[in-house]
Amino acid sequence: MRSHWMVGGVSPKARMKPMPPEMEARMWYPWRAKSGDMIVEQDCHGVDVLNWFSGRHPVSAVGDGGRKVRTYGDTMDHLNVTYDYGQGLRGFLHACQLAQGWSLVDEQFFGTEGTIETHRRYYRWSRPGQKPVQADSKREITIDAIERFLTHVVDNQPENNAQWVAESTLTSLLGRLAIDTGRRVTWEELLKSE
Repeated sequence: MRSHWMVGGVSPKARMKPMPPEMEARMWYPWRAKSGDMIVEQDCHGVDVLNWFSGRHPVSAVGDGGRKVRTYGDTMDHLNVTYDYGQGLRGFLHACQLAQGWSLVDEQFFGTEGTIETHRRYYRWSRPGQKPVQADSKREITIDAIERFLTHVVDNQPENNAQWVAESTLTSLLGRLAIDTGRRVTWEELLKSE
């Protein structure tokens, strides 16, 4: 499995202008203590898809990341994490905010019967020896997700996704801990960390 969250967002020429302390205190994204870093704030969505497709959370992770362009705060601007889901299944998360004039936000799942690619505007199933089957979304899928959420609220049909949300967040934190320590970190170790 592979998830890409390759976008712009950090301009090589951008410099943070000095601002009053009360304004800086309200900024959350560039600070790890407030946002959890880009892997937790942004890339958790791709991690969520990896967990959903595998039907479980990973057992361990290794990773690397850093700052190449970001000139303010203490968050990363690029990272790669390999999640081990057990039973020979791996999930790769590739993310950056350095892509200038280009982006790629998608997931790919490779198996014995072909490859499935999910994208915010389509999904495609490519099988050996056959023409790929593609289904296009009528609109950007975030709109569908928001509409579904609001419909459930209005129709009083609660949906409890707390476990999935918690596991996606913890999986992102597992990747961040692997990056920070520079070594393989297990799920059990993450749950025991303070």
